[in-house]
Amino acid sequence: MIHSPHRFAEWLPAGFDGHFDWDFLKMAFTGTKIEPMDFDAVIERNGHFLVLETKEAGKSVPLGQAITLRTAWRKGFTVIHVEGKTAPEISGFAIYSEWDDDKGCDFGSRPLQSKNAVDLLYATRAWFCRASNLKVPTRLEWERQLWTDDYDKGQR
Repeated sequence: MIHSPHRFAEWLPAGFDGHFDWDFLKMAFTGTKIEPMDFDAVIERNGHFLVLETKEAGKSVPLGQAITLRTAWRKGFTVIHVEGKTAPEISGFAIYSEWDDDKGCDFGSRPLQSKNAVDLLYATRAWFCRASNLKVPTRLEWERQLWTDDYDKGQR
């Protein structure tokens, strides 16, 4: 359920093609607390999946959603729990990687590390490189590449 449709309409995500009202499906889950949820972003690369789940600062992931995200992580997805709904608002995140050796904790139990949008961009690039069988750049290499790409565009 979208709690503030007007605010949601102001920040439509890339590729947004309309809001799906699933209320008519509720009867299919009679006798349970099940409610459909969404992932804020999903990327697939060579059979690897990255899910980004964003929450406003101070908001936790609801239990049902945490169970779904934990299950996805344990089945091989990488899930990043992000605090902040837009790039300037990002203040931290926790990564549940498909490549983690230990997947015994619950989703949401890892503390959010103090990070920003640039840190999330690097973490996403590192995931993409692993999923693509490419060398994962160091943070310094990645930042140099970003600067070079930006500089080159300015020269054209």
